[in-house]
Amino acid sequence: MNSETGVRHIPLRRCVACRQAIPKSQLTRFVKTAEQGIQLDRAARQPGRGAYLCSKPECVFKALQKHLLERALKASLSVEAEIELIQRTDPQN
Repeated sequence: MNSETGVRHIPLRRCVACRQAIPKSQLTRFVKTAEQGIQLDRAARQPGRGAYLCSKPECVFKALQKHLLERALKASLSVEAEIELIQRTDPQN
């Protein structure tokens, strides 16, 4: 909290697909792990290099189609993370 204004700082992160700066709490974090490549970081607490993606379906599909998470983290996206990412954006689920 800023002592002068009384306003609490809100951390911003940039979506790898739409490049918009969005509050960290509204983004999904992916982390690069040594053992399994890129994994979904549900708690946003895992150590390592992270990349963020907003929940808009067009951003998710753009990130998958253009391999934006893999490019940002310089690693391969695990099949489990890709499936879960698609399921989270599917309106039928």
